[in-house]
Amino acid sequence: MRSDERSGAVLVALLLLWGTLLAEPLHIYTHYIRKVTEYTAVTFNMPTETITMKIIIFIVFTATGCFLIKVSDSSFGPFLGTVTILFTFIGYIVNSFVDNEISIYTLCVFAVVLVILAVLHFKRNDQILKWAGDFVIASHAVYLLTNFMFVPLSHLGDTIGKILYITNYADTDLSYPFDGLIRIPAAVWGSFIAIISLLPMIYLAMTRRKS
Repeated sequence: MRSDERSGAVLVALLLLWGTLLAEPLHIYTHYIRKVTEYTAVTFNMPTETITMKIIIFIVFTATGCFLIKVSDSSFGPFLGTVTILFTFIGYIVNSFVDNEISIYTLCVFAVVLVILAVLHFKRNDQILKWAGDFVIASHAVYLLTNFMFVPLSHLGDTIGKILYITNYADTDLSYPFDGLIRIPAAVWGSFIAIISLLPMIYLAMTRRKS
């Protein structure tokens, strides 16, 4: 499978898995990116619950996702997923000790994922390891889609909220500061921003080096 086809397959798979515990390492990874972005803004006395802050988060996720696509084309590509998940796991452990709270289910998911990745590295299966890196990259797009578009859409009614199970592990609603801006609902703004965020990542994924 070519790298562009792999990217599309990974994005579709992650959209289906995002609302489940199986994607928990990536939920935590993307949550940390948002929190670090907000903590950085706070140090510059910038309020976090504003349109400006949400746009900054959109830019950070999109820019980082594009950067990782370029990294995936390098010799570091097979290690991208493993390094990201490993550092996310370390961050989760440290944060759990600070909060004095830890989830056994989350630990088990991390353990299974890391063991699988370790076996793949032992077998030097770089082709499969590149899939892991693509899941990390796709998590940037899925996070923005979920928290900008699907979360506000899920608030439109109980039925649609149940259908959009992808929001089960959503950590915030990134669209709400836009609600009512020039009389346009948050769901419309969020959907527009989420789609815009996908364009540069899709372009780079489709034009990346074939591997």
